[in-house]
Amino acid sequence: STATEQQQQQQGEKDTATTNNKNEQSSSSSIIQEGNVGGIPYLSCSSNEGNKISIVMLHGAAFKKEDWKQGDILQTLCNNDYNVMALDLPVRAGRKELKDALKAIVEDNNNNINQLPITALVTPSASGFTIVDWIQNADKSLSQYIEKWIPVAPGSVQQATTEELNLLSGIPILAIYGSKDSMGKKVSTRLGSNLSEETKVVEIPNA
Repeated sequence: STATEQQQQQQGEKDTATTNNKNEQSSSSSIIQEGNVGGIPYLSCSSNEGNKISIVMLHGAAFKKEDWKQGDILQTLCNNDYNVMALDLPVRAGRKELKDALKAIVEDNNNNINQLPITALVTPSASGFTIVDWIQNADKSLSQYIEKWIPVAPGSVQQATTEELNLLSGIPILAIYGSKDSMGKKVSTRLGSNLSEETKVVEIPNA
């Protein structure tokens, strides 16, 4: 009957809408995968649209790669269609270990970070030593490995001299700290004052 046909058509439209909605949801979110490069475990997601932006995130002393996932930060970046990797590089790692890890990442066929320099390196707290160790060794190759540095309350900056910090000249820096973190403010402000043209300092309220 006509009524039955109308019901079938309405149900078909509902099914189509549901299918389209599911497709939209799947295309807007990236799947987080586990892997290993150079003996270092990681979590990663890759761009579905060929986006070349690549972000590698290290972690602080009391944390691990899973914390980026549990805090939804990893998924948020993935949903913005970036190539993102949360890497379990030991917090005691220095310049050499970071170099080796970045080389291993681009040689790994299981992720879309396939060229250096990467777009940005995020180093919370203790992991900022990887960059401080880099400049303390007067190694001028940093720009060949990373385009931007995003340190979060990098206490090891206190160990660097003004001359060493000047080796970061030319690399954009986004220095982040929480409003309740006096040391984070101190070291972030130091980066901002020594490298005023390259550095943007951001305070996170109530953190």
